[in-house]
Amino acid sequence: MTRNQLDQLHAFFHAFTARHFNNDAFVNANLQRKVAHSWRVAGETRWLVNRLRLDEEQANLARGIAILHDTGRFPQFVRYKTYADIRSINHGVLGAEILEAEDVLNAITAREREIILTAVRHHGDRLLPETLDKDKRFFTMLVRDADKLDIYRVVIEAARMYQQDPAAFPYEVEFPNTPGYSPAVFSALETRGKIDYRVLRNLNDSTLLQIAWVFDMNFAPTFRRVQHYGFIEELFSYLPDDDNIRRARRQVLDYITYAGAKRPEIS
Repeated sequence: MTRNQLDQLHAFFHAFTARHFNNDAFVNANLQRKVAHSWRVAGETRWLVNRLRLDEEQANLARGIAILHDTGRFPQFVRYKTYADIRSINHGVLGAEILEAEDVLNAITAREREIILTAVRHHGDRLLPETLDKDKRFFTMLVRDADKLDIYRVVIEAARMYQQDPAAFPYEVEFPNTPGYSPAVFSALETRGKIDYRVLRNLNDSTLLQIAWVFDMNFAPTFRRVQHYGFIEELFSYLPDDDNIRRARRQVLDYITYAGAKRPEIS
């Protein structure tokens, strides 16, 4: 992908997202948050591709995927007032459908178009399809890593804001702030299993899910980035201070250190 083609995707993103703002302050606050997230994911992607030593065309393709990855989030929130796919619609599938309907990818090669649509469609999947070829899998894994890096930043900023004044919190709160956590969710974290979003019951469960994302990261620079910013340590600080949580904290932080040091730059 050329730089000019990447600029055209940026222009589409500006125009497309602008269509969805309206007179609803709650909707607008959540949409603006997602616009900012998309740009930051593009920034994280730029940081990652530099460390993975991608060439210019590959880097542009990765950055194009990053800015478009949450295309489906904008009509999703306007229509359903939630970003929870389980209570609304699969935003990845919707995003790919929108990009095809808008003909925004017509100027790039058929192969690049396939890679972008695949990455947008599957970036939020619990498990990636086994049928993805090497390039589709690589670029999908790349945007998944960049996405998680910024989601960590977003959820931590939201947690700080929520703790200061829950009544004035301006964004969607998907789960109740009740005590404890689900044994099944904690067990999946300890065994490095995939946590099913449908079993989450409260904010602590959601935090455990987000911590478990480290077991679904793909590239050494991603782990080092997580470690540098202290995301996981802060997320653990919002959980109950008991023996199980302290043990899990040690295990997860040890894993991040090991994975960041041992995994190859390109996997």
